[in-house]
This record gives sequence, structure tokens and C-alpha cells, in this order.
Amino acid sequence: MQRARSAWDGGDFDLAPALYKNALSVGGLHRADVLDAYVRMGSAYAIVGKKGPSLTAFRRAALLDPTFAIPPEAGKKATALAERARRDQRRVGALALSAQTPDEVKSGESFAVDVALAPSRASIIDSIHLQVRDALAGRSFEQGAAPDSRVHFDVPVRMTLPDASLLVRVEVVDAADNELVSFEKHVHVQPAMPAPLPAGLAALRSHPEGGSHHSGGGFWNTAWPYVIGGAALAAGGVALYVGTRPTADVNVAAVRVELSH
Repeated sequence: MQRARSAWDGGDFDLAPALYKNALSVGGLHRADVLDAYVRMGSAYAIVGKKGPSLTAFRRAALLDPTFAIPPEAGKKATALAERARRDQRRVGALALSAQTPDEVKSGESFAVDVALAPSRASIIDSIHLQVRDALAGRSFEQGAAPDSRVHFDVPVRMTLPDASLLVRVEVVDAADNELVSFEKHVHVQPAMPAPLPAGLAALRSHPEGGSHHSGGGFWNTAWPYVIGGAALAAGGVALYVGTRPTADVNVAAVRVELSH
């Protein structure tokens, strides 16, 4: 792209189109660079009198952005051809992409991304790419699909970690992986649900002290039975220890041993 722009800035309009075409074939360009390449290719072709290639480049620019502007130094021929290309493209429509996906999803569950694309049959379009990234956890998911007016993607369970923030990105690209149009959205994953309480604790929580299973209340519907029962168990343990504690004299195999404290 830098070599192509240098040729344009230097007024080498015979060489500039080939350099822009080479930059597009290398691929990996962002949408703004792709649009700039087609606009300047069309303008350079118009300047050197190549009407057909100029219209083709301008139509592709109009597919990406029907309001594209040509450089002021391109001249009247380029201006006229650019306007004709815009009129031609308006019959089909500019490239439009939308995607439906929830704002928030449950943890540990997959979710859908439904894509709508128009026009889906433009010759420049090669595929639709889905990218889902969790930057904090270092996880990502990618999937591609053939271009169509409706495309459905499923994001797997492994991407929905509790309380994660996911960046969902959909790109429409050409054969060299140049970005033609894109869509982005942040999706939040809900926090994990707390583990259920054991049955006994759940019963205590649902019937706190002072509460009652029956309208009349009473001793057995308070916490006192638990307190008294716990005290009784503790007293029983002490008595058992005292009753079974060995004496100071222990007789083992007819050998008398005096234990000292």
C-alpha cells in the first residue's frame, strides 16, 4: 500500500493501479484501506483513459461505500465515471451486514449468532468469518461460512466462563482475506449460580428463630430444642470420657506399671 500511495503521490498513474492491485492480492487489509485502493485504482485508470477498468474499480468502491469521494486531483473524467458507478450500484445496494446475538448469556451454555448479509452474491465476497474472544481468559473461537443472505453460528460452551466479557466480531472478507464490512458486539456472561444449601440448613434458613411451621408457634418451633440437645450431647460426651478413662495403674501382661503425672 505504501508503494502504491507513493506512485499516486508522484503522479505515476500508469503504475499506481498495478501496485494497488498487488496490495489487494497480498491481503489482510482493513476496510478503509480496501476502499482507498479501489477509489484510487478507478481514478488512475480514468486519468490514463481506461474507462472499463475504472468503472469496475469504482463499482467495487460503491459496494463498500456508496458515498465514496475521489481525490480532487483525479479530474473530470474520474468524477463522471465515479458518479456512473454509484448509480449502477444503487440498483443492487451497498454491502450491509447485521448480526443478532444476546447482550447477556448464561454461563456454561452455548449461544447463537445469526448473521444477515446483503447483497450476498457480490463477486468480490468470498466468506463470512466469526471471531469470539475472551481477552481475560485468553480464549478464542473462530468459524467461517460461505456467503449467504442468512448464516447461523453457534458459540460453544467453553467460551461462556462465568462473568466473562466476550467480544463477538463478524467479518465479510474477499478471497485474500481483506475486510469488506464488519460487525462487533460485547456479550456478558452471567456469574455462576451459588451452590444450593444442604437440606438441614435450607430448612433453618426458611424457618428462622421466632418463625413457626404452625400458626400457634411454641417451644418446638424455636431454636431452643437445638441448643438444649447440643448441651446434652456435650454433657454425655464428658460423662463417657470420665467413666471410661483409664486409672493411673495399668496392668498389662501381669506387669504392673505405675504411671506418674
